[in-house]
Amino acid sequence: MSRLPLSLLLFGLFTLSAATPPLPLITGLQACQGLPEQQRFWAENGANYRLQSGPETITVIGRQTWGARPPLPAGRSWQAYPQDAAFCPQIQRVTVHHTHSEYTARSLQQRHQTQADPKADIGYHFLIDSEGQIYEGRPLGIIGSHSEKDNRGNIGIALSGDFQEQPPTRAQTETLRKLVMALRCPCSDWDGVWTHRSRKQLQFPDAPEHHTLCPGDVLAAEVETLAKNLDLTPKSKEISKNAPKS
Repeated sequence: MSRLPLSLLLFGLFTLSAATPPLPLITGLQACQGLPEQQRFWAENGANYRLQSGPETITVIGRQTWGARPPLPAGRSWQAYPQDAAFCPQIQRVTVHHTHSEYTARSLQQRHQTQADPKADIGYHFLIDSEGQIYEGRPLGIIGSHSEKDNRGNIGIALSGDFQEQPPTRAQTETLRKLVMALRCPCSDWDGVWTHRSRKQLQFPDAPEHHTLCPGDVLAAEVETLAKNLDLTPKSKEISKNAPKS
């Protein structure tokens, strides 16, 4: 039996010892207590990371990985949540959208930064593609720009595609479920998982010109079922007059 050269054996040993370290993990408990791990939420060019709350752990493809351009904050909404406070208690809800067309993270950033009413960056915090991969949009530590006069305390999740008549992929809906569960911290006091249309109808009850079909009839029905199954059916009947508007 021939023996491998010593150099190859040493190379193999080195390769095993230099294995890629696990991705940073941020748990709901850490984000409830304001521990240092939560500082990743404010990174504008962060690498991939993992989120965990309860039994669900999901991987988020970071802005650095997908090649995000810098935000363009001048004259546009780019406001951070306080970094010296625990993150989770600052969040009140999740709002689900669709993107109307298929987008990558790069093409969505391009669209949002150059549209007629341009944004500083992607308006949503997360984008889920047809394969169920989660891309970091606007960092979690930055207030979103996805729901008019209704962004503070509101995490925006968008599924790539148009779901007015067609359903999202099974991978998308399963990832949405896992992402919502991973974001739901032990200290969370959410008023629900909402569709964009339901937030608009609540925010502007007498102004139908502000209403929207987003996230489409098919996805809206799936979000309502998801919220019910997770005991996160929206419970707010009216917008609090004291709620801050962003």
